[in-house]
Amino acid sequence: MKRLGWLLLVLVLCPALSRADGIIVPPPGVNISVKYHHVTVYINDNVATTTIDQVFLNDTEIDSIEGIYIFPLPKGAAINNFTMFIDGEEISGQMLPADSARAIYESIVRRHLDPALLEYLGTGLFRARVFPIRAKGEKRIKISYSEILRYDSGIYAYRYPLSTEKFSARPLDSVSVAVNISSSSPIKTVYSPSHPIQVDRPDERHASVLYDEGGVKPDTDFQLYYTVSTEDVGLHALTHRPAGEDGFYLFLAVPKVEIDDTMIVKKRILFVLDRSGSMSGKKIRQAKEALRFVVNQLGEQDRFNIISFSTDIRLFQNGPVPATPENKQAAEAFIARFSADGGTNINDALLATMDQMKADELTNMVLFLTDGRPTVGERDIGAIRNNVKKANKHGARLFVFGVGYDVNTHLLDYLSEDNAGLSVYVHPEEDIEVAVSSFFSKINYPVLANLKLDYGGLRVYDVYPQELPDLFRGLQITVLGRYENSGSYGLTLTGDVNGQQRQFQTEAAFPEESDQNAFIPRLWALRKIGHLLNQIRLYGESEELINEIIKLSKRYGIVTPYTSILILENAPGGWSLSDLRQQTGTKAFSAASDIGAYRSAVTTRNLSVSEVRYIAGKTFFLRDSFWVDVQFTGNERIVDVLFASDAYFQLLAQQPALGKYFSLGKNVIVRMDDVAYKVHEPDRDYRVIPGGYLLFQNTPNPFPGDAGIGTTIRYMLTTDSWVKLAVYDILGREVVVLDEGYRPAGEHQILWYGFDRYGRPLSNGVYFYRLQTEHGAVIKKMIKVR
Repeated sequence: MKRLGWLLLVLVLCPALSRADGIIVPPPGVNISVKYHHVTVYINDNVATTTIDQVFLNDTEIDSIEGIYIFPLPKGAAINNFTMFIDGEEISGQMLPADSARAIYESIVRRHLDPALLEYLGTGLFRARVFPIRAKGEKRIKISYSEILRYDSGIYAYRYPLSTEKFSARPLDSVSVAVNISSSSPIKTVYSPSHPIQVDRPDERHASVLYDEGGVKPDTDFQLYYTVSTEDVGLHALTHRPAGEDGFYLFLAVPKVEIDDTMIVKKRILFVLDRSGSMSGKKIRQAKEALRFVVNQLGEQDRFNIISFSTDIRLFQNGPVPATPENKQAAEAFIARFSADGGTNINDALLATMDQMKADELTNMVLFLTDGRPTVGERDIGAIRNNVKKANKHGARLFVFGVGYDVNTHLLDYLSEDNAGLSVYVHPEEDIEVAVSSFFSKINYPVLANLKLDYGGLRVYDVYPQELPDLFRGLQITVLGRYENSGSYGLTLTGDVNGQQRQFQTEAAFPEESDQNAFIPRLWALRKIGHLLNQIRLYGESEELINEIIKLSKRYGIVTPYTSILILENAPGGWSLSDLRQQTGTKAFSAASDIGAYRSAVTTRNLSVSEVRYIAGKTFFLRDSFWVDVQFTGNERIVDVLFASDAYFQLLAQQPALGKYFSLGKNVIVRMDDVAYKVHEPDRDYRVIPGGYLLFQNTPNPFPGDAGIGTTIRYMLTTDSWVKLAVYDILGREVVVLDEGYRPAGEHQILWYGFDRYGRPLSNGVYFYRLQTEHGAVIKKMIKVR
């Protein structure tokens, strides 16, 4: 069985491989991939135990691959133990501090000319030997470590370094992170700004979180925040403030899980259903089932009525009635008689609805569903908007469901925006019953109405949403904004519960400068852009709004119809500038849905496009093979740095913060203060190479090959040629052939760990390597040491 002369496996740095947390660099012809990557986390108060379960596949015929598995440690984690199992057998490993890890990360960059690992400069790593990975075989690796979570003012933060998956050559079959939280204090918010999560809250002190996808390549670390509080409504603030700028904040309000009846706001709710001819068939059947469901979910303290409309208006009762079992049964009989025919009289239906509202301790709500445009009665959308707004004298919240592509999205958004509600758009292929039932389950239990947030002297601006919605059981309110002054301030949330006003308070620090929670500025920008785009869509363009969108888009790497021409041919989501002006149809439907998602965003997921990168507060655009800092103007003092040169690594040693930006690639322009660092590759103009070939000095040199650190030998060809690259000892004897055959023009590189043709480690000393081509030969010297 042939022993391969290489020890360090690094999954991300070879284009033929998939990448997980273990890092594998194989020899030519070896293909290591990942079958799955599952993470399980148990958090008990402030201690988190993380277990990683991965299966690696040797997709080649090469047997008994031996390597070293390395795992970059989470940034800022205080690791107190680390264990590793390979196929059920515990393996001893070594925990390396940040300084030692840095040397390994840099050595990988030097040898393999790939800067990907530079983003981990400043973190430690865990290292262990892996042997063997059989040909066409699997190797299951399990890692477990414990850490103390960062805690600040009732907020716990957990991070898992999932971003390493972005280097994978192909999507992973399965990626999951499951977090189980147990807390001695009641848990309030459970929030991830990085990934979509499912949250299960069985009681006040336990929560289960799941992120689970297949066929993906995650490119961001998994982040999770959870808050604890003994109050009925927990209030918490996260902040971020770059040097020399106003700050950013994220405010969270969430009620406790176990709510008694005295905390539930009584409501008066009217269900308004379109039964025009276009609703016939499957749509009316699904709508009727949805209506039956929501009626039966009402509490006895609620009052309700049903209004159906087409050309005419039909009422279940003359006014709202208590949600008793008898009235619910009668409502079901009323719903059963619905049939779809006639036109769409939206104006009269909503005016009849608002006429049934009253000013008392009950909260007024309307659930309005339609699949078309106004075709009967008042048809002018401006007039309908003004009529409904004027008729809504008692502050009813208007929740609108637009079904299918025929709805007038501008009208529906006007109605919800004017009346403190929300627009939800249901695709034609979606199940109306599922969509409406799911939404109503979220808003069926309001716990605070008419919310106001007082900042206690903190000067804030650009706050989104501009008007706070009601607070519902099981849901949280997320507010993003900017702040000017700094210090500790008391925040007060005020709301109504059945005619009584309640207040909830918290003390929060708003620092002069902080690099924590770096996700907040981009999330804030996403919401602001959504607000500005919606203003343009509903009220028309202005130079001021357009310039602000472009400014935010460029700084935070958010592609919009106004900036997509600078980056891509099309905007994300399939809608463009012309779509904003459309009121009906597929494009209008898509634009309305996507802008709504921007305005209510709680994560920055799905913002990534191939030509844009957002890293640690900086945005980079890909321009002529260079990743260019958007803050670069060309007027700065420019420092040229040759990629992977001694000066390159000296600069990283002096300014480690550059590592995360340099990890973008070999051609990067980064502005720091008034200096622009221009990292670039060596001159690649092959026409200047004399004789048609060029052999580079190996790096590193000297090198301790069999100690796990090899050396890279590079050569260039100006034309296709037969080549032989071999190593000779000091007596001129050939010890190993590294490369032989017909090779295309371009650059080629070989990684060698100091083993001979039989896989045996060579002794230390001087060796020569010779490149033979059809045009001639060249020899260089290298040294192997321990």
